[in-house]
Amino acid sequence: MLQRVLHVTLSPANSSSELLLLPQFAAENEAQDVILSAANASEVLYSRVIMNPSDLPGGAQHPLAAVAYLEQVFYRCRDEMQKLQSSFVRLSAEKKQEAQDCLSSIREMCINYSATALTDPEIFPFEVGTINTDALEKIVRLQANAQTPEFVDGVVAELEGNGATLTVFAPIFQKLLSELFLINPPSLMSNFYNNMYILTVLCRNKALAMAFTQIPGFLLTPGPPMTGRRLQDATALGLLLRFSCNQDPAITQMFTNITKRTKNDVDNSILTIRNKLDSVQSTVSDIVTLLLKAGGPAREHVLAWLEQAIQVNAERSKENPDMNVTATNGMFVNLTMVLLKLCGPFLAPKSKKAQLIKTEYLFHIRMIDRL
Repeated sequence: MLQRVLHVTLSPANSSSELLLLPQFAAENEAQDVILSAANASEVLYSRVIMNPSDLPGGAQHPLAAVAYLEQVFYRCRDEMQKLQSSFVRLSAEKKQEAQDCLSSIREMCINYSATALTDPEIFPFEVGTINTDALEKIVRLQANAQTPEFVDGVVAELEGNGATLTVFAPIFQKLLSELFLINPPSLMSNFYNNMYILTVLCRNKALAMAFTQIPGFLLTPGPPMTGRRLQDATALGLLLRFSCNQDPAITQMFTNITKRTKNDVDNSILTIRNKLDSVQSTVSDIVTLLLKAGGPAREHVLAWLEQAIQVNAERSKENPDMNVTATNGMFVNLTMVLLKLCGPFLAPKSKKAQLIKTEYLFHIRMIDRL
């Protein structure tokens, strides 16, 4: 079981392309067969993590980052723990519990070592450069298809204890946003959805939601020009909301020679646009909701951004606004839809929790003044 989990062996006879031999253990016990067990699993895992890449199957040219290996071990442990629940596994209850405890311990070590590799890489002598941060980014990008972001959540919890969540994840957030910024024009037909969905998955974790609102560029920084167009193109939420029908060549192309097309063909084009718009508006609404629910500074930063969005687009209230300094019509349509979604019912019609809302608060004199 431990060989399957760690993909290592301590016996030359069992060495294969899948099971890596750890020669230091074999050398220490040449006179007897070496068995991988719960007693030495911790030492074996650490020895595997700090190995020279040139001794690994991929070699120095294609090293497997410690974080990538540890994530694989983490999920292999989960698979083995699920197998132990089966009645087909013929082990005593005591042996099953011993195996469960061993696997749980390995999973904890995977989380601890991963956090250490991301914050103190010098502890792992051969993990040079950005190999581990690059590996974490790949793991994050694959979360959209994962059954659960359990590994990332575990690493985040460990990073929170060290106060390193923002340091580790800010570059990932900024890279996801920069890729959206490079999509120009911000066409509805472009490949933006994956990055948006990854941001949604990350923001489900309150610590990451907090970190997202603290990255440089979440709020419009003071300084000229304080315009709606800059808010749209230089802030995190602005970048997400800019994908619209506004001046989109791909949308225009969908309606060329319209008089020569069938009604069904045109209706399909309209339906495609509506679905794309709905995906943008629903995804950004989900992200904003998650940020608000994270509470504390995250909530305050979102409200501050909404306030900025209104202030720097005051030009739009004019009869003939200068569209060069305001956000696009498409961005404001998306923002309006997000705000409308936030105003929707948040409790079931017959929910008993509705009784906990003090409606008289809305009529408080100070509240009325604010409105």
